Amino acid sequence: MRFRLLLVLLLAIPSGKANETEAARKRWAESPHGQLLERIIPPGFTPAMLPEPRSRGAQLTQRYCVQCHNLANPAMHDARRWPGVIERMLPRMEGKGNMGKLMAEMMVGVEAPSWDETQAIIAYHRQPAGTRCWRSMRSSFRK
Repeated sequence: MRFRLLLVLLLAIPSGKANETEAARKRWAESPHGQLLERIIPPGFTPAMLPEPRSRGAQLTQRYCVQCHNLANPAMHDARRWPGVIERMLPRMEGKGNMGKLMAEMMVGVEAPSWDETQAIIAYHRQPAGTRCWRSMRSSFRK
């Protein structure tokens, strides 16, 4: 009985990730660049669909990546490409990027991960593509 009560209470408490996602959506809605940010990655991939969604890498991915675009399916790129993709995002999150002043305007309020957090995100996205969960994601993503 106590376990059920605890479970109900835990499910009733809003998670920080939901708040972060909602804050990002609010920021997009208020930004003149919001439509651009929302179109980068179309909606549809949810946190529950991530491999090992409770792992540190998945949690950090949900925390940081949704600030600028919808959650990306890790199967979008293979393990070799993800480090470069993630590292390319870091200066953008700091308002420094290939779009100059526009990038700085678009990234107001965005928080970049620390070095340790970045390494955890990269390690998460580089998980062996041969594992059952990741292999099934890649095949479903390509259909």
